[in-house]
Amino acid sequence: MNHERMKNEPGLVCTCNDLYRESIEIEAAEGCEDSEEIMYAHATFFRCGECKPIIDKIITDVA
Repeated sequence: MNHERMKNEPGLVCTCNDLYRESIEIEAAEGCEDSEEIMYAHATFFRCGECKPIIDKIITDVA
């Protein structure tokens, strides 16, 4: 994960896959229940995995 890039782009959650908070929130509102489903919805997969707990927290906050 590129932490410097995340500082420059506050909505960026996953630098490996260019996933932003807004798109994760939309997917969660549409029914994605965990980070694996978010990755599937974006046709990607975890690379470093540092974003997984962040994504799961976003999903929890939306629910």
